Amino acid sequence: MKDQNRAQVSRHFRERYKEKNKHLDPFVDGVKTCHHCKMTKKKTRENWNKDSGSYDGLDGRCRDCNIKRKRKRRTNSKKSIFKRIQWLSKQLKNHKRYRGLGELSYSDDQWEEKLNRQGWRCALSGVVLKAENVSIDHLIPVSKGGTNDFDNLRLLDVGVNLALRHLSDSEFILMCNKVTKFNGGSFEET
Repeated sequence: MKDQNRAQVSRHFRERYKEKNKHLDPFVDGVKTCHHCKMTKKKTRENWNKDSGSYDGLDGRCRDCNIKRKRKRRTNSKKSIFKRIQWLSKQLKNHKRYRGLGELSYSDDQWEEKLNRQGWRCALSGVVLKAENVSIDHLIPVSKGGTNDFDNLRLLDVGVNLALRHLSDSEFILMCNKVTKFNGGSFEET
C-alpha cells in the first residue's frame, strides 16, 4: 500500500513539474521564425536544433539554414586552404617525431608559391587541392632522414599521403603499378 501511495505521489509531482515547466521544453506546440531566412516553421526536431543558451531552447536558425551555413564554410577559397595548411604545419611542428628537424612556420605567400608551382593540384595524383583534402608531405620521409625544410615539403591529397606513408615516390609508383597490374590494369573512378 505504501509503495502504491509513493508511486501515485511521485507521478502527481512529475505531472505537476511537467505542467509547471512546460515553457522550458523547446518542442512545445507552436511555431518559430528563423532569424536568417525569416520562414515560420513548426517547432519540431526536423526543423530546429536545440540551443540551451537561447530563451526558448532552440537555435535561432532553422536546420536548413544551418546546413547551408556549414556548406558555405567548406568553400574552396584561398583563405580556407591556407588556414588548413597553417593548422597542419602547427600539428606537425608539435608532433614529437618532427621536433628538431627544422622550422615549420612558413608564410601563406610561400605556400601559395608552392601551390602555384603544383598547379593547385596534388603533386602525385593531380587531384585538385581543397581545404578538405590538402595535407603536407615530406619529399624525403623523416624516417629516411628528411627534414622540415621548405624545399623538402609538398602538398598532397590526404588519401594519397595516407597511402604513401614512408615510401619514396618511386617505391609508391611501383606499388601502384603492381596493384593496377594485379587488378587487370583498369579501375573505375568512384
